[in-house]
Amino acid sequence: MIYQVLVYIALILGFVPLILASLCKNLVFTKQYRGYIPLIGLMALASGYELVCSYFLKINSDYWFQIYTLFEFSVIFYFLKFIFNQRLSRYLAVYLSLFLLVYLYTFWFVFPVDVLKSKAIGKIGVSVLVFAGTFYWLGQLFSRRSVASPYNTPAFYFIVGLFMYYLNTIFFFVLVPHVYSLNLYLYDYWIVNVIATLFFRIMIILGVWKMI
Repeated sequence: MIYQVLVYIALILGFVPLILASLCKNLVFTKQYRGYIPLIGLMALASGYELVCSYFLKINSDYWFQIYTLFEFSVIFYFLKFIFNQRLSRYLAVYLSLFLLVYLYTFWFVFPVDVLKSKAIGKIGVSVLVFAGTFYWLGQLFSRRSVASPYNTPAFYFIVGLFMYYLNTIFFFVLVPHVYSLNLYLYDYWIVNVIATLFFRIMIILGVWKMI
């Protein structure tokens, strides 16, 4: 019961950033924040798909989650490239190429055989991008010493939310195949992931609020 309530709360929260942004579009949909918009939009799209297709229509979501990994990598890639102001363009381009090669390989050869392993590989690729971006952002923050209160910027909430979410996600998706194989109680693992999703979406809401 608690698990279902948390899931629905997380799904509903996924729409809030886009709703806030739409209500204040003159402040949010600007050149200053254009790197944030795809991430906000994808969150709403994911909530809509999971709410309608996964929970109400009971459609198998294996393909959706596999394709979603590519979507989330793309929007996070664009977000990091935007906030770093092209400073890491060369390194990001190299990592993008490597990720796409691995993604295509897992999609064609691993996904048909082992869905969970394919998801885990994709999540690891996205997580590495998030962790590298977070550490670089922290390095830039401490080296400049010009932002006295980083928590007053939208980037702070987006980056902290992404980091904490993928810190949980990378372990979750790597461990899930072993949980299935050992017949362990999966509920405990899923509820931790839902709580991480709640935290992530609340942080994105706070980030959008800072834009307004």
